[in-house]
Amino acid sequence: IAPVPLLMILATDDKWTPPSLIREAFARAGEPKKLLEIQGGHYVVYHGDGQKIAADAAVDWFATHLGGRHA
Repeated sequence: IAPVPLLMILATDDKWTPPSLIREAFARAGEPKKLLEIQGGHYVVYHGDGQKIAADAAVDWFATHLGGRHA
């Protein structure tokens, strides 16, 4: 999808979407790109610390690549 900015977030212990497949797709993607790995299973990004980490990364990514600002 390059040169469209790509942020990929993976859960390191995901059993439904194997992290190895995400890493392979990321390796093939063009720049700009960022891969964020969060410790936990498939749902780690939907609650607690994992949610905050993923949300903060997304806000920062969008602010950088869409010209917005992080409040």
